[in-house]
Amino acid sequence: MEQELVEQGLDSVLFDVWQAIVLPMLSFADIFQLCGVTRHVRELLHNENTFRRLCENRYQISPYLKVSYIRFARLLCIATRVSSIHQSIYWTDVVDSHDRHDHRTVFKQRDRMIVQLSSLALTPPTTRAHTIMRTSPRLSESLINTLWLEPDVLCSYLPNLSTSLIEEKCGVGGQHMYSLEEVTSLLFEMSGSEVEYQTDILKKLEHDISETASYLPYVSRSCRLVEIAKCFESVARRDTTLLSSLKCENLIPTLPEHITTWWSYNPYDCLVVHEYSSKLSDDVLATQNWINFTAKVAELHSVLKLLIKGRLRVWQLEDYFMAVIEYDEFWNTLPQSSRPNRDVLYGDLGSYLLSTLPRSQREKKLTKQKLLTAMERCGKKTVDRTTTKVCCSPRVSSCVLL
Repeated sequence: MEQELVEQGLDSVLFDVWQAIVLPMLSFADIFQLCGVTRHVRELLHNENTFRRLCENRYQISPYLKVSYIRFARLLCIATRVSSIHQSIYWTDVVDSHDRHDHRTVFKQRDRMIVQLSSLALTPPTTRAHTIMRTSPRLSESLINTLWLEPDVLCSYLPNLSTSLIEEKCGVGGQHMYSLEEVTSLLFEMSGSEVEYQTDILKKLEHDISETASYLPYVSRSCRLVEIAKCFESVARRDTTLLSSLKCENLIPTLPEHITTWWSYNPYDCLVVHEYSSKLSDDVLATQNWINFTAKVAELHSVLKLLIKGRLRVWQLEDYFMAVIEYDEFWNTLPQSSRPNRDVLYGDLGSYLLSTLPRSQREKKLTKQKLLTAMERCGKKTVDRTTTKVCCSPRVSSCVLL
């Protein structure tokens, strides 16, 4: 019944309302999903005119290209998502361990998409930041103005170029790096028109898209890492006991020197955070460091790692951190002999949850209370296992199972 009401509501939306109000608020992914809701919505949205307007407004693509705008909108949607993968220095261990993609190839493909997307528009740099969809983070202006790449990389990322051509036409002799701005100007001059220029880049993007699409699973993991980091920072600010409760005091020196007054995250800042850090605000730098810090903590906290990978879910992101704080209070009330090693506990907790919860339960969202109960039971099991090993040691005359 509820589904029918939703569909009827969508069917009743007038065409001009869709065009003027609804579409600007939606990503390409949202629009493609809506096309499958009802026939009426599909008829309103799934046409070349709709996607031509969207490509023109969001990526500044010419409306005169002789291509399928619907097809290229799908490609741009995939490219935009992959280009937003966060590049954490601890990303390998937390996000893609044991997966088939090496993290360097993931980031290389991410950078390729950033270069191709930022090269599509031929407007001045101050406006070019709008090439990415409105619903996604914008390309950093400093990145667009200052991005320099090696000629073989530029030839790999962009069409119709050769190393010798770049070296001959761009910059001065003996350069090892070339400005993206200068190389795209050369590419436009070779193409002869905006239509040909953008068509060539879109076809290059299409050629690379099969590999790009294989990295989509990392987009969700990257987003979850950032969301968890934001929640972590928020809870740590409210409750100063969190860091000690997490048993990560040895990691505290890696926390940012800059104080975060506002969570300021844009994945494209990752490319400039080191070389152009003087151009970034303290909030941006602190936010980046908090994400890296969270990834490092997740190496020790198996539940956080499973949350990032999507194998466990919580009712609210802060539930895990609040459960840790409450467990710390409980842990301090235990006799010394009954206290589990919390490093071992938090390392084992994820596996414990996966082994004790039925598969149907794993798909449900864990509450703070369920997490706290699991910590108590896993902690007791850890103590029992440790005690058994000690009692069964060859140096002990008799084995007493507790």
